[in-house]
Amino acid sequence: PAPAFPALNVWEDEHNVYAEAELPGIGQDALQITVSQGDQLTLAGERRPMESQGVWHRQERGHGRFSRTVQLPALVNPD
Repeated sequence: PAPAFPALNVWEDEHNVYAEAELPGIGQDALQITVSQGDQLTLAGERRPMESQGVWHRQERGHGRFSRTVQLPALVNPD
């Protein structure tokens, strides 16, 4: 199976839960981050295709809409 996108790291300390995602080429205006049910983190957005005047030799980075939901290790305040 293909790896999940985006790749995520989730960890916590005494007071916070942290999530870090690899999202190359995606600006904040193309990303929605939500927490539902207190422990469901969803990252959704769209990566637009790169425009090029040349000839592609390799195009491994996908484009299009994506959504990934993971369960957080604790209930969080989404604000």
